[in-house]
Amino acid sequence: MAQSAPAALALAAAAALCIAASPPKPGSAAPPFALPVIANGRGDVSLASLRGHPVYINFFASWCGPCKDEGSRLSSFARAFGARGIQTIGIATLDSVAGAKAFAATYHLRYPILLDRTGAVGAAYGVAELPTQVFISATGAVALWGSSEMTPSGAASALRILSP
Repeated sequence: MAQSAPAALALAAAAALCIAASPPKPGSAAPPFALPVIANGRGDVSLASLRGHPVYINFFASWCGPCKDEGSRLSSFARAFGARGIQTIGIATLDSVAGAKAFAATYHLRYPILLDRTGAVGAAYGVAELPTQVFISATGAVALWGSSEMTPSGAASALRILSP
């Protein structure tokens, strides 16, 4: 029996997520990356271009059930983080451009959405399941890492740690 494209993508993604590196330790340098912006901007975004600002990275995929569950909360978290000078980016991991754009539109995400088509950046950040949250300090060090949905209490903890 032939697999549908979304089912084949999900199967490939599951296999790729299984080979992720260990998560970066708090205080260690965040792995560098440069990825194309597919929604809410243009060009590429690199970690180096964000240096000097704390950063919240949400690794997600449009086919991920828990990502959809947290989707409606992401805009409010991004606004709260932005009010404290924390840059928010979403990294669509092992996803399609169309799927990631639709996810951003459905959940009214206004921050840059980047595409990690191969999962290499996710693997460097220890992403073995989605969603995964990573907070990076203004100096480029990993401050917090978690592989679960972002919650109000998690957002409050991140704000306490990253706010000047």
